[in-house]
Amino acid sequence: MCFDRIWKLYFCGRNGCFIMFTLMAKLLMSKQVKFSDGRLELMGIRDSFTPGVTFVEIQKELMKSGRQHLIYSSAKKSGYNWFKYMSKVYSGMKQTEAVKWGVDLMSLSGWGIPTLEKLDLEKKITIFNLKNSTVAKLYGKSSTPVDHFFRGLTAGGGSYILNEDLDCVETHCLSKGDGFCRFLVAPINLLEVSSKSLRDDFGR
Repeated sequence: MCFDRIWKLYFCGRNGCFIMFTLMAKLLMSKQVKFSDGRLELMGIRDSFTPGVTFVEIQKELMKSGRQHLIYSSAKKSGYNWFKYMSKVYSGMKQTEAVKWGVDLMSLSGWGIPTLEKLDLEKKITIFNLKNSTVAKLYGKSSTPVDHFFRGLTAGGGSYILNEDLDCVETHCLSKGDGFCRFLVAPINLLEVSSKSLRDDFGR
């Protein structure tokens, strides 16, 4: 019985497959996750385990002065460079495959449970849903969306995969009382954002 089949039988249940376990198993088997001499490497990139509350506390301080765009822009660069690096490691991957693969990696990284709601390659629009958002859960109640790091990652990754400068808005947020978080990734001219949001959330 093949490896994929074994893991699907073991981890599949009434709520579907636990993708993060399957992906982690594959990474471990292919030696893409390494622990040695105080180092953690994921797919050749040095990483670290950082408590989610660290991101939240930094974000709260920046949001007090309307500078959450610094989180977004930094995460956008990180997301772009990550997929640029991965494209060299896994060359030949199609755009649709890269997007779905990115969703799986987000699940593994502990941001929550992401699902791809829509992918329009022609208009370059992508919609992600995120259940059980780690940041939103730790942040608590808010009158505005709070997942600035995650929307930056999706904007950066989408920009590289779809070969166009894209941005992301969080249209639904767990912290606002919505049942889940939703992210719309698209060219900035297709996003309905106020002048205040452009300044505070995008730094423009």
